Amino acid sequence: MLLIPDLCLLECASVLLKQVQCQLLSLDECHAFPTDLLQLPLRPTSASELALAVLEQAWPSH
Repeated sequence: MLLIPDLCLLECASVLLKQVQCQLLSLDECHAFPTDLLQLPLRPTSASELALAVLEQAWPSH
């Protein structure tokens, strides 16, 4: 399972919307992407939780 910032899914939705607006992606194609995305082994996590995990890995306790 891969941890991702919780805003990542919103950013993906924003990119898809822009693609539809620019007519680079059809609405049907756009609707398929979130389903595919949610099939991936991703776990949205708060950015603060991820930041703490990074710091813990950078400076493990002795």
